[in-house]
Amino acid sequence: YLPFFTVDVLNEKGVYINSNVVTPRDAGRGIPTDQNTGKQRMCQLMLVRYLGDYANTAKHAIELLKGVDAFAPLSIIDYETHFMICDKEDSFIVEYVDNELKVIALNESGSESEDGYIPMPNNKAIMTNFYEYNWNGETKAYYNGYSETEVKATGLTAHSCGLERYDILSELYSGIDSLQAAKEAAKKIAYTNTYKAINKRWYKGNGG
Repeated sequence: YLPFFTVDVLNEKGVYINSNVVTPRDAGRGIPTDQNTGKQRMCQLMLVRYLGDYANTAKHAIELLKGVDAFAPLSIIDYETHFMICDKEDSFIVEYVDNELKVIALNESGSESEDGYIPMPNNKAIMTNFYEYNWNGETKAYYNGYSETEVKATGLTAHSCGLERYDILSELYSGIDSLQAAKEAAKKIAYTNTYKAINKRWYKGNGG
């Protein structure tokens, strides 16, 4: 299955798809994703490769997702995933909430689109490791996948749900207008406290 577990891809049509893990749906965030409507079943870990192979545009990718039943890879990584899908015209965040496909779109008007897509928080196309659906951009999301005891034992904090990286990218967002600016932004989040908290083996720092 490994060739199908692609976490991000840019295909020949210019469609980019990326996935991030998010808090397990059974950790106070609703039921775990396991759609069962009779459509083609597909693990969330396989969706990026599927869309990369077949999507002609970002909007086409959304239509493709409507034709499959997704289920979370909880038995493999104990997390669910959500997705950023974009091309030169559109940007979408896709999340599964209580077994329903939810689409969040970059929308300059800041209002729900004719297709029923809700606008991205703060009208910024940023996705880290927490659900953005029903987040109003002001009330902070929080990490609730671990008990207080586990947090104390492992060092996991709010950093672990991506809020730190989200805030950094949000501040830099308006200035990311070139490939070089994007690279500089990536450097600022490469070794944030997220990696220190989750797994110290991931943290290299200072080129070490």
